[in-house]
Amino acid sequence: TAAAAAAAAATVAVTSSRKKQKTPSTDTVTCTAIVGGEGAPKSEDNEAKLPAKRSTAKAKSFIEPGSVKLDPLDEADALPVFPNTGRCEWSFDDTSRVLLAKFSFDCSDTMHAADQQFLLQMMERDDVTVISEGLVNDLDPAMWNLQFISGVAGHEYCHKIRRFSRQVVEESNLVAPGDEEEGGTKRYYVTHKEEDGYVSMKLSDYIAYLDKRAAALQLVATVRNENGSHPDNP
Repeated sequence: TAAAAAAAAATVAVTSSRKKQKTPSTDTVTCTAIVGGEGAPKSEDNEAKLPAKRSTAKAKSFIEPGSVKLDPLDEADALPVFPNTGRCEWSFDDTSRVLLAKFSFDCSDTMHAADQQFLLQMMERDDVTVISEGLVNDLDPAMWNLQFISGVAGHEYCHKIRRFSRQVVEESNLVAPGDEEEGGTKRYYVTHKEEDGYVSMKLSDYIAYLDKRAAALQLVATVRNENGSHPDNP
């Protein structure tokens, strides 16, 4: 009956609210369902107001790669003067912003206080990548290898793994028109283009990928050697 239909009628109100924040965020969608009882709209009115099909649109749960334009970073501060203790050789690459520290002292010696303070200060900076050599000696080869690390921490996830796609570029596309040499065979170069976004992967899966990649590269080198092909030119 009409009364029974009116008692079972429901009105769904969907409201969408967008909060303005300092960092990019997705829309927050709130759904409120009001189940009709007494005072609910009549069935014929309700049928006219309800949509014919339920919307399948979903709120975004992530930010599309490249959809957010970030402001350029501020110019990084210059590095302080390197310590000169005679126990460490410091070098810095301005392009890659990699700081290399090569320590050279006997096992009986300890790190100089000036070198230690400078090393810790550089490790605290987020605009410098620090690589050190000579601080660790007498490591057990049975423990410091990829197989052992995979067994101990292989279940851990890394969430910022970058991807690169292999591309073969012809030499004529790399030089200016008219500079190509006449005759001879075409030369190609292999390059890798970074893809947008990151992927998540377990450490054990990444180590397995390294093993498979090394085996594939070895197979390619073997086939090229058997065919008399150039080892680098694809």
